[in-house]
Amino acid sequence: MENNKDKIRDFKLTVFSLKNKTTIFILTLLIIVAGWMAYVNMPKELYPEVTFPYIMVQTIYPGNAPADIENLITRPIEKELTD
Repeated sequence: MENNKDKIRDFKLTVFSLKNKTTIFILTLLIIVAGWMAYVNMPKELYPEVTFPYIMVQTIYPGNAPADIENLITRPIEKELTD
């Protein structure tokens, strides 16, 4: 009967890779070449159309303090626009 301490566990992928170094090298090289070819052939656009969602809220209410206008009028309008 074998002793459990003397039993060696093999990781099959590692053992396969060590026994077949040339195969693993060629497979790695093929993956790198395929990735490079996919990257090179990927469509690219020099100036893609990007829209930035900006909106400016300006409230004018003569005769009131700027802090009151901002807190009572502008912020509720901005909150409604973001929802």
